[in-house]
Amino acid sequence: KPAFVVGPYLSPFSSPAMDSENLVAVASGIGVTPAFSLIRQYSLTSRRLNLVWICRDPGLVEHWIQNINFGKNGYVLIYYTGKERKLIIPNSLPSNVLIFNGRPDLERTISGIVHAIASGEGLPEEMSKKVVTQTPAELRSKLLLEKALSI
Repeated sequence: KPAFVVGPYLSPFSSPAMDSENLVAVASGIGVTPAFSLIRQYSLTSRRLNLVWICRDPGLVEHWIQNINFGKNGYVLIYYTGKERKLIIPNSLPSNVLIFNGRPDLERTISGIVHAIASGEGLPEEMSKKVVTQTPAELRSKLLLEKALSI
């Protein structure tokens, strides 16, 4: 029988844009996996990968917060859109990792990242007002128990 072969299909990550010093990756849910690979790749260079991640699964956010080194060169903005339960966040996050409740205004968020990099002035003040506060210890233990019972 004959065979039909097509390809190769290039990865979107093989674009000339990937040669830039500053990148912004936008992902949702488990689709963030390729961005984590890029963060790992760029963490040993002077290049900056800024991540905007929208996710509604609390377990996924909690897992990646505890198990990935986000590096220090780029902003990591996590927008938690879940309604299932509150996130259980470690007591200390790297200063470049910010967690927000709700959906992002992507135009404003990406413009803020670009402005921050161009001006060197940090993130826009409006974005930091929505940051999820640290969960108190007694509530954190209750949430951990609820999480354990739901598994």
